[in-house]
Amino acid sequence: MIKKIYLTLFICLFIWSCDTPKNESTQLQENEKLLRSITTTKFNVVEQFGEPSTFFNYQEVQIFDKNGNLTEIAYYDSLGNPSTAYSGKVHKEKYIYNEDNKEVRNSRFDIKGDYVSEYGDWVTIITKYDSLGNESERIGYNKWEDINFIVKYRTDINGVEESIQYDKDNNVERETYTSYDSNRNIIQMITYGARGKRANKVVNNYVYNSDNKNTQMTTECNYDCY
Repeated sequence: MIKKIYLTLFICLFIWSCDTPKNESTQLQENEKLLRSITTTKFNVVEQFGEPSTFFNYQEVQIFDKNGNLTEIAYYDSLGNPSTAYSGKVHKEKYIYNEDNKEVRNSRFDIKGDYVSEYGDWVTIITKYDSLGNESERIGYNKWEDINFIVKYRTDINGVEESIQYDKDNNVERETYTSYDSNRNIIQMITYGARGKRANKVVNNYVYNSDNKNTQMTTECNYDCY
């Protein structure tokens, strides 16, 4: 019998500040270790005849800005050439942030640098926030810059978070209502529109112990839950 085991090797690259002269400001910069990129090499380890054999899968490189925000993910083969081995479509993902370090745009590209979709038809997501900095809307666009979906978020007077998803024709596809306890643990999540049918309703209830560990989850639905 052949067993597959997944092994991940992490290689971290750091950039250190080394400005001179060493005034107080530059000294603080020198003491601050800023993570700029993380390279992760993925291997498949196949056990044969009791011995492991390692096979290169792909390499993932994550790039961060000076604030620690993830700005880019790219995938490569064993020779360092652009690869789509992770998903079969996407070579690179890019992220843009606002002045509050909140993500406002993420896009996906193929090896040629063209927009590409991985899930559904969207290739770019634009995220908007309200005056309090809370996420209020996500808009997915296809490669022709047409709207593919819209998700709107709000919190009602009872503290229940609402998430309503619309299709490109502004029809409601899915609604989710999430309730929390005083420790911000999810205690109930109600979803309408599961499996693409608006009439389908799923209710998940969660129970926590004194250490805020989830100990129980029950599901109720009006169709085949599985």
